[in-house]
Amino acid sequence: MAATTASASAAGATCAAQPRASRSASLAEARSQVLQRGRVVAAPAVAHSAASFARGCMHSSMQLWERLLSDAGARQATRRRTSVRMAVIAPAATPSGVREEAHLSSAPPFVYLDNRPGMRDRSGRLLLKNLPLHELQQWCESVGERPTRAQQLYRGMYRGLYLRSLADADGRVEAYSAAFKAKFDALASLSGGLSLQSAHAAKDGTTKLVSALHGDEGGAEGIVETVLIPMTSSNGVVSRYTVCVSSQVGCAMNCQFCHTGRMGLMGNLSAAQIVEQVVEARRWLASEGAQSGRPAMPIANVVFMGMGEPLHNMD
Repeated sequence: MAATTASASAAGATCAAQPRASRSASLAEARSQVLQRGRVVAAPAVAHSAASFARGCMHSSMQLWERLLSDAGARQATRRRTSVRMAVIAPAATPSGVREEAHLSSAPPFVYLDNRPGMRDRSGRLLLKNLPLHELQQWCESVGERPTRAQQLYRGMYRGLYLRSLADADGRVEAYSAAFKAKFDALASLSGGLSLQSAHAAKDGTTKLVSALHGDEGGAEGIVETVLIPMTSSNGVVSRYTVCVSSQVGCAMNCQFCHTGRMGLMGNLSAAQIVEQVVEARRWLASEGAQSGRPAMPIANVVFMGMGEPLHNMD
């Protein structure tokens, strides 16, 4: 290594006295000599370490590429799933000069699990509160309506109006046309399969809502209870509620400490009847707020701790 250093120093000293053009060539030649001598005198251990380092870098690079390719494949699969889902939900573009009904007539058929209990009332009408939003959009397309109609119905059922029927929106900005109401009433219903009978407030601030089930509207029959539990903020003021819903009429667990368990199982609530308990709780809070001149308290949590064993009503 000392010889290599001396050679480089001599080459540098020689280059200092040369013109600029030839100085660059001399420096390049000196650099080449240093590299060649460095390879000759390099210890075997150093060469082995360099090879190990190179293999490590290559392995890390391969892992990085595999991860990038895996992530890219996952993103591509997600895009494919999204495109398929949007192809089912989104309406086709209507060419200019072609009537809107042309593409609505080719909308995909409404697909849902018809074996789910309580999907229709005794008249055969579909109970829309059994459907999540994406199924509601598919149903609207299947009957010749745009998916935006599903958004309108969804807001009417769950955001502010809490409609029991389309006629409840008459005289409001959100009112529906007479033609759509006639078409809708023959096919579907906004009923949730229960109606509030009474409300009982306790000393601890909880309120028990007693509702009667409408067995002719695709669900169980009987009486169920829904409980509103006030949630206080750090300053002790009630700021929101938790609603405790029932999933069955009675219960098959026969827990001796529970009065509901001693009743035995009398029926499973439909999805619409469970959802309608939350809607009735919101209606009650809105009514209480209107009477007191305050905004309605929000419901922040929903828990299945009412009547019945929810895991026995998974359908």
